[in-house]
Amino acid sequence: MTLPSTHPSAPLEAGPELVDQRIDHIFYRPGHEDQLVNVESAVIAGDAVDGTFPSDHRAVVCDFRWRNRGA
Repeated sequence: MTLPSTHPSAPLEAGPELVDQRIDHIFYRPGHEDQLVNVESAVIAGDAVDGTFPSDHRAVVCDFRWRNRGA
């Protein structure tokens, strides 16, 4: 989940429909119509640094691989 209720800055007033849910997205598309895009990996990031969180949302980091169809 990208907005955990355990985060000190989590907006708990947003309710269960937002908190403790996956609400962040990464949008992508191929560079041209005969290209395929594969998600190689996806991880959640955003741990505290010296006790301070960089945001109330955790970051989503993805690695993609583009290739041409038939290649």
